[in-house]
Amino acid sequence: MRTAKDKTNVPKRYYRPELKYCPYCQWKLKRGSKLWHKYLVTLTGRFYVISFGYHCSNPDCPHPSVVYRSTEAER
Repeated sequence: MRTAKDKTNVPKRYYRPELKYCPYCQWKLKRGSKLWHKYLVTLTGRFYVISFGYHCSNPDCPHPSVVYRSTEAER
């Protein structure tokens, strides 16, 4: 019978957008939700990768529903 992989002590990598402020109103971006997460196996080891989506925290922003994501994580 196969045993489950040990997922303890797996390093985590968090990806956030490169922008810190909204390009439309210059307010600080706020973390909205986890877009995706998965275990990634590379030649250097295993990682738990998490990509977060951010949105503008200004209620008067002309584009409040735009989700900003990391371009590095999307590659």
